[in-house]
Amino acid sequence: MLAGCASAPQPEPQTQEAEVEAVVPEAVMVNFEDGVALMQGGEDNRAQAIFEQLSAQYPQYSGPWTNLGILHAKAERPEQAEAAFGEALRINPQSAAAWTELGILYRQQGRFEDASEAYQQAIAADPQYALAYRNYGILLDLYLAEPEAALAAYRSYQELDGQQNEQTERWIVEVGRRVDAQQRTAQVSP
Repeated sequence: MLAGCASAPQPEPQTQEAEVEAVVPEAVMVNFEDGVALMQGGEDNRAQAIFEQLSAQYPQYSGPWTNLGILHAKAERPEQAEAAFGEALRINPQSAAAWTELGILYRQQGRFEDASEAYQQAIAADPQYALAYRNYGILLDLYLAEPEAALAAYRSYQELDGQQNEQTERWIVEVGRRVDAQQRTAQVSP
């Protein structure tokens, strides 16, 4: 369960790492959940202290490292963020949350090919991890000018998210129109 959290900090679904670890001590879970709540409440310094303590005491869990990476990225400390995500992925190479957050960091740095690879790793690690598709779609749409691939990613996100999201609906309609216009232009061109 300490496998990590996504941009909107929530624990990642159980992964193989969590299955190998038979039982996470209750005190660890409470501390982890407290850290997540502090992140959500904007108390980043207190959350960081909790995740640093957890990562030192329980080095077998990737979640505290993923959350430290998120906090470092938010505080505009990209080197520390990348190192924290790297540690999370060393511990659990199948952490879709860590891969996705690393992709976001790379995208923010203008490292678009690295971001694309990170999102693809996230999707390969967990094809049901909706946020990987959302962020991959944004990269494909806004930064790599690949509207057809972006449309597929947005649709996958929408399907996996399972909630009615007006913003995603607008993206799908807008990108779909661009794809249709490109296809019509390609058919008319000699």
